[in-house]
Amino acid sequence: MRIVFIVRSTYGGERLGAQTLLSVAKEEGFDTFFYAHDSIPEENLFHQIEDIKPDVIAYSAMTYEHTTLQNLNQELKKRLSFISIFGGPHYTFTPEEIDSNEHMDVTCAGEGENAFRSFLKHLKNKTDYTKVNNLSVRHNKIVHKNPLGPLIANLDEVPFADRKVILLDKKDRQYVGGCYSVMVSRGCPYLCTYCFNVQYNKLYKTANPHQHVIRRRSAANVVAEMKKIKQEVNVEYFNIADDTFNLIPKDYIDEFCERYKEEIALPFTAQFRTNLVNEDIIKALKEAGMFSIYCAIECGDEEVSRNILKRGITNDQIRHAYRIFNKCKLKTLAQNMVGLPVENPVEDAWKTIKFNIENKVTYSHFTLLLPFPKTPMERYCKENGYLPESNNHYDLAPSVFTRSVLKFKTKKDSQQLENLHKFASIVVRYPFLIPLVKLLIKLPPNIVFQYIFFVWHGYNRTVVLRNVKWNFSLIFKGLGQISNYLRQHT
Repeated sequence: MRIVFIVRSTYGGERLGAQTLLSVAKEEGFDTFFYAHDSIPEENLFHQIEDIKPDVIAYSAMTYEHTTLQNLNQELKKRLSFISIFGGPHYTFTPEEIDSNEHMDVTCAGEGENAFRSFLKHLKNKTDYTKVNNLSVRHNKIVHKNPLGPLIANLDEVPFADRKVILLDKKDRQYVGGCYSVMVSRGCPYLCTYCFNVQYNKLYKTANPHQHVIRRRSAANVVAEMKKIKQEVNVEYFNIADDTFNLIPKDYIDEFCERYKEEIALPFTAQFRTNLVNEDIIKALKEAGMFSIYCAIECGDEEVSRNILKRGITNDQIRHAYRIFNKCKLKTLAQNMVGLPVENPVEDAWKTIKFNIENKVTYSHFTLLLPFPKTPMERYCKENGYLPESNNHYDLAPSVFTRSVLKFKTKKDSQQLENLHKFASIVVRYPFLIPLVKLLIKLPPNIVFQYIFFVWHGYNRTVVLRNVKWNFSLIFKGLGQISNYLRQHT
């Protein structure tokens, strides 16, 4: 049997969820194919899938990708007979979309590995899959909705993500920088209003109040996956993609560091939560090969961070963490958001910029707030008039890099905010530009500012953080990607 996996985009990286499910399908004996919708002309994609004649097409979608994939599925249904299954974050929170879309056969909510394996087994054996946990299944015009099954307690049982399905460059690297991501743990206990984890945890706690949301793989299993990746592709460094790597206990970190130094011995990067930063752990990880850290600041206004974002982190804790990072001479990437639902969004953005300057961040990355469905942030924005009560904006293709979806008090606020977003990271690196930028943001938003933002972003993500050598090929490839992105999102 044949199964095609489709994602909207790989965004120059990996889609670990879909790649893991592809490994599940291989274990079940399926012939597998993988496509990123934005990497191939759509008509060519149709012809290739028609030649494959799949039994199943599996779509993985984040919110704002779902409309493109549902439209694609509708067109494919006109041409072929197959079972469509939709999973990923969007359908975890909006499984009801199957009710109104007759072209959707199955949706999968929550962790998909066990549910997807059961679905495939039933399909092979030609038995009934309408009662599989996590699935909503359309059968004879009736949608059968099933409860969430338990979370996977032993993550070592999950197959390694398939690393060969993403198109590689001529040097067998997945994307510029040769970085591959690995998850050590799953789950986050914090209550940040803009993050899906709040609702995700609530869904699973409602289904089974006694299960543990936070789980981790054994250090041996993680290192085994890294060794396998090294054997299959040309790896330059690893990214530990956990939401909060420093939730892991010190004895685990010690074992991981020892194994990593002995068996992998490559540079790596990881993501940390600032209020949990421990200097001894940071030093141990650096000795093992960690060269850079992703650590969110998000907002420099502590009151907004506490009352609206609910981050549970003080500015002093952030200062303390960055003092340790800088003392250990680690490169730092700080995630930040502007365009928050506050009285004066431009003034709030300047506070965040100046707080990044204070903390001597290597690269400050700024995005525009994009409230996701059924998050506390979406509810707050609707209740306070920043978003319409309807969900029509989810059918658009908004971007955290172009313009805000929020409605602010004045058009002037919106325009200055969107312009300031384009220069925020540059100003953190070069504070002497602040007076000039205060003048520039008064101009109408324009394509030049947008290109400045993306060129700076690309330069930092490649040359500064990954030590990639700057060359004309890299420049032309980057400009092409920028142009393609802006065609879709402006």
